[in-house]
Amino acid sequence: MKIAIDCRHIDSSGGIGVYARETLPHFLDSANTFLLLGDKEKLKFFSGRTNTEVIHCAIKPFSIHETFTFPGKLLKRINQCDLYYTPYFNVPGCISVPVFVTIHDIIFPDMPDLVSLPGLRARLYYVAPAC
Repeated sequence: MKIAIDCRHIDSSGGIGVYARETLPHFLDSANTFLLLGDKEKLKFFSGRTNTEVIHCAIKPFSIHETFTFPGKLLKRINQCDLYYTPYFNVPGCISVPVFVTIHDIIFPDMPDLVSLPGLRARLYYVAPAC
């Protein structure tokens, strides 16, 4: 299988960044081939593997650009894969292959004082398709 993996969170602080950094090597040790999306410089350690291709993607997670105007060139490459995996619940629009996500940090609906009402609505907007 060819698997596209969203690696844009690889240098994030906190749990999502640690999760992304620690799980990626285990994915890459499998017999699959991979298309890694993220900052080419931050992913250069993985680019030398024969089963791995790194494609530069500087689009910020949870942005309008990610949701509605993700570049067609990148979408085409993702949609040529067998599946798309993201270590968080944000998924770019127009991905037509099966999507797998790891859902982190969704305590905000139960603790609305953590975020503003618009912030809560925005987070729920991203979580719904992941579920």
